[in-house]
Amino acid sequence: ISLSQGAVCCPDGSHPLAWTSFHNEYREMFEAQMEAVLHSFGIAIAEFSDFCAWLKAHAEIFEEDSEGFYPFLEAVTSAEDYEAFLKVMFAEVQRQQSSQEVGQTQELAVTVPEGMAPGDSVAVEYLGMRYELQVPEGYGPGMTFTAAVSLPS
Repeated sequence: ISLSQGAVCCPDGSHPLAWTSFHNEYREMFEAQMEAVLHSFGIAIAEFSDFCAWLKAHAEIFEEDSEGFYPFLEAVTSAEDYEAFLKVMFAEVQRQQSSQEVGQTQELAVTVPEGMAPGDSVAVEYLGMRYELQVPEGYGPGMTFTAAVSLPS
């Protein structure tokens, strides 16, 4: 998800359909690469998948993460888990924002939901943060306005 693609907000808490496509593409690329690596070690993909599922379900048995295991497990499971994928992608968009010195705010495109009028407050989520934005004068349902939000530091 690029910086501009991550700046899309859906007031109902859903995500743009394109994000599902990104997740599917990511899953396909990840699985192809993982299969190649596992094949080179003589490990079946089903066996590895079962092992990762077991590790995720029993992660609490590992007292500390001195080997960097949890980030690896998160990356592996994000290929299948859409919410984990979003977490990884939001972190990447935030990294892109930091590296491009976007500053402390981000412009968001917000579509006014049905039943809303100028002055009403619209709740939107962006990169896992919830923002309350006011519908500006002259905007009604179905129209899109831009709003600047403060980014977490």
